[in-house]
Amino acid sequence: MMLAKLRRRIVLVLMAAFTLLIAGVVGCMSAIQAQQAVERQKQILRSVAVLPMTEQADASQEPDYASGTPFFAVRLDAQGNVASVYRHGYAIIEARAARAAENANAKLLTVYFSWSGSSKTVAEEVRRLAGGDILRLETVEPYPAEYRATTERAKKEREANARPPLKTTLPDLSAYGTIVLAHPIWGGHMPMPVRTFLDAVDLSGKRVAHVTTHGGSGLGQSHGELAQIEPKAVLLDPHDVYGWQGVRDLESVGVWLRRIGLVE
Repeated sequence: MMLAKLRRRIVLVLMAAFTLLIAGVVGCMSAIQAQQAVERQKQILRSVAVLPMTEQADASQEPDYASGTPFFAVRLDAQGNVASVYRHGYAIIEARAARAAENANAKLLTVYFSWSGSSKTVAEEVRRLAGGDILRLETVEPYPAEYRATTERAKKEREANARPPLKTTLPDLSAYGTIVLAHPIWGGHMPMPVRTFLDAVDLSGKRVAHVTTHGGSGLGQSHGELAQIEPKAVLLDPHDVYGWQGVRDLESVGVWLRRIGLVE
């Protein structure tokens, strides 16, 4: 009798422990799903372009906001994908939805300047993943093959605020809705030939995806310089790739392109 009671108690204890274990697993899964939802919201907000409400929808379509509610509201399309994110006074459209709403003839152009080959590698990866056209910026006077001589010339050009003439024939950009700009970081800045290009074109209203290669300086001051030169361009979230003596993290380019909505 005593042995039977003991066995029943052991079974009850094991069942209780198993129930607690299952509850813990379910709770953990719920927490993971909640975190994934938060990360998805962050991705949406990082990859959006801001347009005046009049360009997207009538102001009456903006959701009503009650006290304590989030500052944005999400609208889904028929397939359940995020179509729009709204906040007061603006319609914030996910880059993927914005691209679909653009002129059907709008294309993507990857423009790059490269000395060592790292930015060329990144630009070609962008074209492989996102398609579109590609354009290499080359100067009339080539840069030396030797590193120190190139850095000295780059420093002189930057100090003189020079605009090295380009040998590259620039295309008509009116057909392109998105420009990917890739270049190395020289002395914490964008190379002056890239400024020559930017001075020669007007990127107003175009989405610009900016990516740099570097030896440890990240974007340097280049993204601020780009925003100053092209104040009316829609600058997407930039990216930098370590490129000293070759690119070691090429996979990050695809992750970045997906984050900003240029590839699915």
